[in-house]
Amino acid sequence: MDKLLNLRRHIFFPHYQEKRAEVETSGAQFVHYTNAATAQLILDNREIWMRSSAVMNDYSEVQHGIDCLKRALMSESGSRLKESLNQCFQGIADEIVTRFFEWAPYIAIDTFITSFSEHRPEKDPLGRLSMWRAYGGECGVAIIFKPDIFFSDANVLGVQSSPVAYLDADGIALELDRVAQRIRENMQYVHDLGRDTVFNLVFQALRFAAVCTKHPAFIEEQEWRVVTTGSLGESKYVQQSIKVVGGIPQPILHIELKEYPDTGMPSLAPASFIESILIGPCQYPITIHRALAETLRSLGHPKPFESVQRTNIPLRSNQR
Repeated sequence: MDKLLNLRRHIFFPHYQEKRAEVETSGAQFVHYTNAATAQLILDNREIWMRSSAVMNDYSEVQHGIDCLKRALMSESGSRLKESLNQCFQGIADEIVTRFFEWAPYIAIDTFITSFSEHRPEKDPLGRLSMWRAYGGECGVAIIFKPDIFFSDANVLGVQSSPVAYLDADGIALELDRVAQRIRENMQYVHDLGRDTVFNLVFQALRFAAVCTKHPAFIEEQEWRVVTTGSLGESKYVQQSIKVVGGIPQPILHIELKEYPDTGMPSLAPASFIESILIGPCQYPITIHRALAETLRSLGHPKPFESVQRTNIPLRSNQR
């Protein structure tokens, strides 16, 4: 089963497969940059919020991916992808593209995201200054998570993790060419998957190209996204509520940080899911260290005080 799953990824999701292999080989972890108040709320409430793409920092977010994808599909690369698909199932390419762009407006407004960055302790032991500046506010904190859940095939929560691709329309066109070539190289296997399965796989590949493509200027973030589109499926484990964030009332999805027994998922309980916490540029690092460490201890973390580290980065708020 693993071999067949890897072959599907090789054909339809080459960027994901390559980035996943790179992260697993490097031993990278995943870090969520935020401010101290939000970090404390994550621990106190034992949950992570997923917010609508419409209120993310990069105002274009999903629309950038949709626009680039549309141009790429109209290019020669798009034509080659459609030709490869139609060789497997006559007429399927136009059906997929039509269905995707029927859904595109809903994907743009109904996609919820929470963001993490690749973290390699040997390269970024103090985090990345650009990320502290962008997301740390007056008092930056970075929560570093173990990577197991990001690569779990047990899709119990109805959310998926994916690396962000920092591409323009030409870059997406090259990715379409890669998929087209791999379909041609595995024509019999793709045909044997059946029309419905191939339709769904390509639709999902287009969806992830839309929601996980960002402007190349953001490449230093090395972002991975956990995403879901509510109108394409719901999960009994992810609840929605309305919260006011920054003065804006908005729907929020809540991922509970807890055990999910009998699901095949790795634990999301803070004691096992959180690797460590970095305290970035701030005015009261010692006080925050104690508060976060005491909270980790109350949650049963095996090394609460050793796992909270002060970076002592001398960055004043008026320099951000």
